[in-house]
Amino acid sequence: MIPRSRTAHGIFKLSRLLITVLLHPCQRIGSKSVMLSDHTDNSNLCYKWTRAGMEQLTGLRYVCAGCRKLRDAKHVPKETPLPTRKAIGDQWVDDGPTHAHFCQPFERAKVQGEQERRKVQNELAMGSRENVASAKVRIDVRVVQNYMNISEEERNKIRNEACGNAKATKKALYRAQTKRFMNVHTLQGLAQNDCRALWITLRARSAAPESPFYDELLMRYLDDDLAIFTSPRQLQLLKKSAVIVSDGTFKQAPKGIYQVYRVFGFVAATHAVPLCTALMRGKSRVIYRRFWSTLRQELEDTEGELMISQANFDFEPASIEEFRLNFIHVHCKMCCFHVRQAMHRRIQRMGLANLYTSREQEGRAFQALLRKIGALQFAPPNHVNRSVHLMQQLINESELELVIRLSLLDILEYYVTTWVRNSIGPEFFSLFDVPVHRTINHAESYHGRQRWFYQPHQLLGRWLVNFQELNHAEEESAVSIQEGRQPPSQPLAVTAEIDASIAREKADIMAFLDSDYEDEQFTETLSRYYGRIGHLIGFNVPPRLEIEEQIEEAAAMEEAEASLNESGIYVVPNDENLDPF
Repeated sequence: MIPRSRTAHGIFKLSRLLITVLLHPCQRIGSKSVMLSDHTDNSNLCYKWTRAGMEQLTGLRYVCAGCRKLRDAKHVPKETPLPTRKAIGDQWVDDGPTHAHFCQPFERAKVQGEQERRKVQNELAMGSRENVASAKVRIDVRVVQNYMNISEEERNKIRNEACGNAKATKKALYRAQTKRFMNVHTLQGLAQNDCRALWITLRARSAAPESPFYDELLMRYLDDDLAIFTSPRQLQLLKKSAVIVSDGTFKQAPKGIYQVYRVFGFVAATHAVPLCTALMRGKSRVIYRRFWSTLRQELEDTEGELMISQANFDFEPASIEEFRLNFIHVHCKMCCFHVRQAMHRRIQRMGLANLYTSREQEGRAFQALLRKIGALQFAPPNHVNRSVHLMQQLINESELELVIRLSLLDILEYYVTTWVRNSIGPEFFSLFDVPVHRTINHAESYHGRQRWFYQPHQLLGRWLVNFQELNHAEEESAVSIQEGRQPPSQPLAVTAEIDASIAREKADIMAFLDSDYEDEQFTETLSRYYGRIGHLIGFNVPPRLEIEEQIEEAAAMEEAEASLNESGIYVVPNDENLDPF
C-alpha cells in the first residue's frame, strides 16, 4: 500500500513522502534494428539479424537472432561461434555470414508481418495519440504501401501475419499503449504502488538518486474525489504572481472525473500559465474547501512572500467562498466576459436575439441601452445605486415600444439581482479599481486548446501521462521567462489600447464626480460614460452564431451538472471500469 497520513475523513496528503519509482520490467513492444537475409535454397525463408555492438566506420555488426537464441538457451555450447555480418544502413557490406547457421530459418512473410505490427506498437508506446482500432487499420495501410511490388498472395500473407488474428492484434496494440499510458481508471486506483511514476514530475522520472530533482513531487493531495498537482517551481511562481485566474473545464476531463480545475498565474506580469491543476469528481463546497486549504498550506510551506493580491473567477460561489476563507487578504473579482455571456444567454431565452442583432433604428436603440446596462460593472465607487436608477430612467424615457422597454427593465432587474447584488458581495462584482486582467479569458483560451493534447474521456492513466509531459513543457517555458532567457508573451496591441481607453474614461468620470455638477449633467455624463465603457468591454452586437454557441455551451454545462448526485459528486456509469476487451 502507498504510505500516507490519514485524517478523520480518510484523506491523505503526499507532499512530504519519499517516493521510489517502481520501474516496469522491460518487454518487447517495438521494432529493434532487425535485418533480414535470404535463405540460399528457398526465397520464402530468411534469417533474422540483430545489432551487436556499437556502430563503426566499417558499418554495424549484426549476429543471427535465431542462432543467438539457441546459444542463450544453452541448446549449443557457449563456445559455439555465432554467424555475424556487417551492414551500412539497410545494405549488407560483406560477402556473407562469418560462420554457418545452426538455427532453423524463419518464414519471410511471418517476419515481415511481425515487423510491421511492432513498428506501430512502438509508435503507440512512444506516445502516438490514436486508438487501437485506427492503429490496426494503419498496419494494413503500411503493408500495402511497403509491399506493393510483390504479388497479392504474398502481400496477404504478410498482412495476415501482421494482424490476421483480430483479437490478438487488438490486445497486442493495447498492451503497447499501456506501456506508456498506465491502465488507471479511478483516483482510488492512482493510490496504488505501481502508479508512483504518476506522482512525480517528468524530470524526476529520469533523475538519478543523487539529483536534486529525484523524487520531486507533482501530486500533492489525493482522496476519492480530488487530486491536486503542482511542482515546487510552480508553487514558487504562483506565490510571486500578483494576479491569479481560476477556472474549471469538463470538456477534456478524463473518464470518471467531472472537471479539471486549474489556477493560472502570470509570469513577468503578462505570461499566463497554469500553476496548479486539480482533478475533481464534483463541484461541492467540501471539495473546494479541500482544494484551497491544501493549496494554501503548500504555498505556506514554499519559501518567499505571498504576493497574490487579486483572484479572478467566473461565478462559482462555492469556490470563491472557500478561497476567501483561505486567502483573506486577496481581492476576488468577477470575470466581465462571463457577465457578457450571461447577458447574451438571457437575451436569447427572452426571444430578443433578432432585435439585438438588428441593424434597424429600433435594434440600435435596444443595443445602446444594453451596452450601458452591461457597463454597470464599472460603476464609480458609491454610485452603484444611483447608476441603476439612471438605467431605469433611460429605459423609461426611450422611444422604444412598451413591450421592449418592459423587456429591458426585466433584463436590468436580472442583471442587478444576479450580479450587482449577488450573495458574494458588490466588491466581487465591481471592476472599477482593476486596471488590467479583468477576465478569465486566459484560462478559457487555454482550456479551448486542450483538445490538441487530450482525447475526450481518456482513461485517467493516459490523461496523466499526457499531463506530465505538457505540464513539464509549460513549466520550463515559464521558468525561462522568469529568469530572462525567453521573452514573455505580450498583450495584443488592441488589448493595451482598450485598457488605456478604459483608464482615461474612469479618470474623466472621477474628475467630473469631484466637481460641482447639475442633475442634468450627471445624467448626460454618466450615460455617455457607460456607453463608452460598454463598447470597450465588448457589449457590442455579436454574430448570431456566437450567441448560439454560447447557448449550446450552457446546455452542455447543464447536462454535465445533471450527472452530479445530491452531494455534488460525479456519478460514474456502471461500466466505468470494464476491461476494454
